[in-house]
Amino acid sequence: MNHCRKCGCTLDPGEGKLCDECRETIEKMRSTAGRLQMIIEAKSYTQISMEDYLNEYNKN
Repeated sequence: MNHCRKCGCTLDPGEGKLCDECRETIEKMRSTAGRLQMIIEAKSYTQISMEDYLNEYNKN
């Protein structure tokens, strides 16, 4: 039996190394981090307002 590398739950055959829940969580974290990185680069050397940060974070 295969187990998820992140949470350790039992995987179905052919599911890979991560369960669906862990995969979705990781993809969500990556997309959030990517959008925030784009804001930081676009506003280089300027302060990011809390409103911009929250708007970008809550797009999910």
